[in-house]
Amino acid sequence: MEFFLRYRPAHRAAIAVRSSFVVVVGASLGAVLLGSLGAGYASGVIGSDGCANPLIVDVAAAPAIAPLVTRAAADVPADTADGCFRITVKALESASVADRLSARRPAGLPHAWLPESSWWLRQAGGGEVEVPDTGTSVASSPVVLAVTEAVATDLGAPETPLTWAALLRRAGPARALGLRDPAVDPVGLFSLLEIRRLAGETDDPGAANAQILRRLSRTAAPAGADLLSRVGGDAPEALEGLFGSEQAILAYNALGGNAPLIPVYPDPATPALDYPFVVLPGASDAQRTIAERLLAAVRDGGAGALSQVGLRTPDGAPVREGGPAIQPAPLPPPATVDETLRDWAGVNLSARMHSVVDVSGSMAIGAGEGETRLAAAVSAAGQMLGMLRDTTEVAVWEFAADLEGGRDFREVLPLVPLFEQRGDVFAALNALRTVLGAQTGLYDTTLAAYRQARGLWKPGRLNLVLIATDGYDNDPYGIGLGELVDKLDNLQDPARPLPIIFIGIGTDVDVPALEAISDTTGGRTFLTRDGAGIRKVFFEALDFLIKTAAPPR
Repeated sequence: MEFFLRYRPAHRAAIAVRSSFVVVVGASLGAVLLGSLGAGYASGVIGSDGCANPLIVDVAAAPAIAPLVTRAAADVPADTADGCFRITVKALESASVADRLSARRPAGLPHAWLPESSWWLRQAGGGEVEVPDTGTSVASSPVVLAVTEAVATDLGAPETPLTWAALLRRAGPARALGLRDPAVDPVGLFSLLEIRRLAGETDDPGAANAQILRRLSRTAAPAGADLLSRVGGDAPEALEGLFGSEQAILAYNALGGNAPLIPVYPDPATPALDYPFVVLPGASDAQRTIAERLLAAVRDGGAGALSQVGLRTPDGAPVREGGPAIQPAPLPPPATVDETLRDWAGVNLSARMHSVVDVSGSMAIGAGEGETRLAAAVSAAGQMLGMLRDTTEVAVWEFAADLEGGRDFREVLPLVPLFEQRGDVFAALNALRTVLGAQTGLYDTTLAAYRQARGLWKPGRLNLVLIATDGYDNDPYGIGLGELVDKLDNLQDPARPLPIIFIGIGTDVDVPALEAISDTTGGRTFLTRDGAGIRKVFFEALDFLIKTAAPPR
């Protein structure tokens, strides 16, 4: 089984269309490469078969490399002085493992982890498990901008070398290039870093970057979306290319995709998928020993084993002799990543919103047009959410004094992405009901919601706490305004903005208090007297967020 690419050697980004761009794979290799397209590879169990109580070592590996890790596990010696053991390799999406680590749910975690990018190690930080900042890279796969042969021919290939800059500035109507949400997909993020670098070479970097991002935002898809199935054809949602890993493009071509794709490499290289191997703190000394032997076995496989699953060596050596060497660039500092993703959030209308709604008794007062204040607020919030991308994540809280177990607030729906559960978000909002006679526990609720939102802050989103209320804090057992403002001030991080947006409804709103709170967080307070005004101020709040987060036009 083998596969190879044939390149024109004159330029890294040069390609030749069908007659010279060749991918040859065996059927079984194509099945292995399918793992990179999201189909899970069956877990492998390796160890001493006759052992009654083996030491269990659980390994989570990104689907693209899980087959290689499973094969390498068979080479870990089973007759060691440490006793018998059993290695279980499971193909798990890196996002799911990172979410479990960062969400402070350490139970049931693997002992070793091999995500596709060190970026995931950063994302997993902040939980109870102290995830290592770096790991041992065992493979790499460069990020490419892959296009159909028709596009390549249109731009003069193979005589004219293809470049990212040429593809991104194509004249005529906007062409559809697929991009997965860069806030939750390292390939999407690394693509934005290269786009930002290219924009920096123009006369107006901010405008050039924003223009490209706005175009890409029209076809941006959630992580895990099957963009490759949309390549080619005449359907309205068809793509003429996409940003992906070299390994994924090889797999797509090997399996006979709708339209063959030609990878165009950035020059100089952007950060690549680097497949870091880490042992997690939950592993015992004995489990760590076996995991480190597994790491050695993976590395001992060398370029030959990696090429069988379409991956490069950590230093970017080509898959096959004659291909371009791609030395991966290092990950930029977190501040650069955050800034890049803020640019994206500003044009993509994608938020991470904690939506907090007052259900105290006064929210049952009529707001005109046959609606109560609560019903009008829920309706306006729904319209606002309809303007946001599917990648938006929303949590729904309700609050009133002493609402549940001595607390003034209750989580109705945890953070969920709209693309998965948009119906659940709207159902949660529509199910809110006022609590007859209840007072308004505003300050304790505001602090609790803000603390949770700060702990769950995510780059690439318009992170915010949106609070709709018609009154003022009258909970005699809660914190005071001064204490709340001080605590919020201590939670500020200029590099990670998290504004509080108040929607004040009616004539009894404590305007000075709301403004003191929102101003502390860089947010705003919007006021309305009736139901018709509620809709207007919700959209004013959305406009404020967009203008605050958006890059220069």
